[in-house]
Amino acid sequence: MDRLRRLLGHVKGTEPDITRLVEESDMRDVRATFYVALPFIAVAELINAVLLLTALGGLSTTARRVYFALYVSLFAASVACLLYLLLHRRDVERPRRILNAHLLYVLFLCLWGTFLTIYDQRASENVSVYVTLVMAASVIARMTPLQTVCVLGVSQALLLAFFRTFQPEPVNNLGNYMNTSFMCLTAILISCSRYASKVDEIRSLQVMTRQKEEIERINARLRYLVDTDELTGLSNRRVLDAELPALFERCREQRRPFAVLMADIDDFKAFNDTYGHQVGDRCIHEVAEVLRRAAQEFEERLLVRYGGEEFAVFVSGVSRDRIAVLADDLCRRVRALCLQTEQGTCYDAVRMSIGWSWCIPGPDARVSDIISSADRALYRAKREGKDRAVAS
Repeated sequence: MDRLRRLLGHVKGTEPDITRLVEESDMRDVRATFYVALPFIAVAELINAVLLLTALGGLSTTARRVYFALYVSLFAASVACLLYLLLHRRDVERPRRILNAHLLYVLFLCLWGTFLTIYDQRASENVSVYVTLVMAASVIARMTPLQTVCVLGVSQALLLAFFRTFQPEPVNNLGNYMNTSFMCLTAILISCSRYASKVDEIRSLQVMTRQKEEIERINARLRYLVDTDELTGLSNRRVLDAELPALFERCREQRRPFAVLMADIDDFKAFNDTYGHQVGDRCIHEVAEVLRRAAQEFEERLLVRYGGEEFAVFVSGVSRDRIAVLADDLCRRVRALCLQTEQGTCYDAVRMSIGWSWCIPGPDARVSDIISSADRALYRAKREGKDRAVAS
């Protein structure tokens, strides 16, 4: 019952985005199937027409002429549909064009089989052609449930209505009525079931895609939390350990300049004790923003919170003079910071010392030595009075 309810739901229609994805998938299936089926049908009908034309008697009777016309018409329809598919093989943006052409062909094929079966009744009660084409349509065609009901339903209605038209004498057709109706209903159920399976498959893929995107979003958030200092938003030591060796290696291989700036907020403990930890955290955040804005002008850089109130800036491809200007400018920008405290605006209260080192790494150079050199320069800046930048 659940399956039946779902099938009936598909007859009413499907969500637009699902319909679009189904059409795109059906278009690919139609091309793959019809590129094989249409030449086979066309060749078969051409052979039938040629055999009928060259057989003893040719087109001497009305029946022969009718069959010849049927064979030629199906041959022409198959060739026309194949040419249309080939002409629009690159039109992937509008799958409805391909599906409409295929739908017209399937409708023609079913009506062709219906008329052929009705006309066959003049000599035989055989309905195999009709049953074969109806079942083939349910398997190779890609129709929506509504299209399936219309195409196969119309074919069956015409068959039942005109089944006796060419019969030479009245016969009991109940068996053929029941058999063809049963096979038509089976074909409808098969086609609708295939459509429902396709819709379910696409919905499942959409769910999986959304779940994958959500997992990627969560993973990105986790990577951000793991790699980022929460207070400042800068990278932490983990990122430094992961990315610095590659940055330094590129500079060494390409003989590009490499610079390290070690920055430390002066007398931060006294500042914290005077203004409180909240203002202290805000001080660290504001200093980090100064460093971030200054570092943005460099194409290849790495900026990390190195410790509590200590920061490190790694820059490649920049001249020594420009690094010297950058270091002095950073001290000036930090000196100009204003912070809000409970006592009011805190002007000219934050200072920062910087030690920096610049080199063009040679084959034996080690990044740890350059960091140590910048660290020693930072200690010299502290000893010489703080609030200054000192080169190693």
